[in-house]
Amino acid sequence: MISCSIRHICHGTNQVRTNLSEKTSLTYFFLIVEGSDICHGTNQLRTNLSEKTSPTYFFLIVEGSDICHGTNQVRTKVDITYLYLIKFFYMQKLLLICSLFTFLNSNAQNVGIGTNTPVASAKLDVTSTNSGFLPPRMTYAQRNAIVNPASGLIIYCTDCANGEMQYYNGAAWMQMTVAAGSVPFVVPTITTTSVTAITSFTATSGGNITSDGGASVTARGVCWSTSTNPTIALSTKTADGIGTGVFASSITGLISSTTYHVRAYATNSVGTAYGGDSSFITPAIPSVTICNQIWTSKNLDVSTYRNGDTIPQVTDSTQWENLTTGAWCYYNNDASNRPFYGKLYNWYAVNDLRGLAPAGYHVPSDAEWNKLAKCIDPSADTTCQNCIQSATAGGAMKVFCCIWQSPNTGATNSSGFSALPGGHRSYNNSTNFYGVDFMGYWWSSTQQNTPNAWYRGLSSGYSGIARFSDHKTLGQSVRCLKD
Repeated sequence: MISCSIRHICHGTNQVRTNLSEKTSLTYFFLIVEGSDICHGTNQLRTNLSEKTSPTYFFLIVEGSDICHGTNQVRTKVDITYLYLIKFFYMQKLLLICSLFTFLNSNAQNVGIGTNTPVASAKLDVTSTNSGFLPPRMTYAQRNAIVNPASGLIIYCTDCANGEMQYYNGAAWMQMTVAAGSVPFVVPTITTTSVTAITSFTATSGGNITSDGGASVTARGVCWSTSTNPTIALSTKTADGIGTGVFASSITGLISSTTYHVRAYATNSVGTAYGGDSSFITPAIPSVTICNQIWTSKNLDVSTYRNGDTIPQVTDSTQWENLTTGAWCYYNNDASNRPFYGKLYNWYAVNDLRGLAPAGYHVPSDAEWNKLAKCIDPSADTTCQNCIQSATAGGAMKVFCCIWQSPNTGATNSSGFSALPGGHRSYNNSTNFYGVDFMGYWWSSTQQNTPNAWYRGLSSGYSGIARFSDHKTLGQSVRCLKD
């Protein structure tokens, strides 16, 4: 046991005494004030500090060695291993130092400050009738800047609610008590951002967290459903970081012509709060029916798979050439081409099991492309390979005004397919992008062999439709067919 009690240190004839004869390995603290001696039983440990004017000294004496002060040795019969001599100019620091040094004594059971008899169940017993315990005081921002806070760490947050004691529970900062006039932690305050950029498959929303409720926001985003008041129990939600403020969320995997409800959410250690329910309707997918097949009438323009996973945008030519997984790009890596031509995808994205086409649609197979050609031109050859399988079907699929380069041979768009010349991205780094304004290429979901897959091509210079196969790393347009 270590005890620090100033009023009993210097007394009588300036003697401070203790009996160490029965101790074997404990550490002792002695406070020596000007002019006093320290004694051990009949073996005195003495030093004369009379030449000092006012300083106070703090001795840490451990079994096994001698301690000396100037020419006046202070000795004890039990061997003393070492001595720490710390000079203090202010008596006020004594209590703090007594506490700090307790970690050096592995056998110490408890510490008393202001008492000689600390209670056995307390490692530290601070006794006072006119003073209190003052923990570290800091702002909310300073508290959050603590790196890897230990579980049980205690601070006083000066600007949390009305100011409050807090402890860290291993996951979040918690309020210790709720006293009169104090405000407990509550869930965050959040609003849902209006839904914008609504397409047949995607939309944009988000939220604004104006208060964290006194506890850090550990998760935020939006959740959506076809039912009102969606919650984070659903899989249809985003995770958009932590903390307060404004955030944006991308809603993906939607179905056309469907009413959805979306709410922003924010989670802290108290629970999850939601913004208001906002509803929106996805527009119908532009489509056309050709011989009992329902085709999309615009090129695909999505950046996520059907399950919401992101499809990487790859702009570097060397990286694109070596891909074996799904990716997309804009023609010439220029987003201004998007409104006309959508995105270009490699075949690995087409074949990904997560689904490139939106719900209710799929990328057409080679056989389904053959069916389209045969429907438009009954004489179309559906067995030839790397050939012009119809001399006229291409003209019936191309828009006839303004986009295709002249002469745009045979263009009538009589089928309603509304094909545009989006070009492609080559797998050959020396060629890179090719064909915008005069060539259009669309993947099928069917591979010819390990390196190649089938696709269809149209040109401004002829009215036919070509059936070719080429390397799967080509970047080409995609049309979808309703299931």
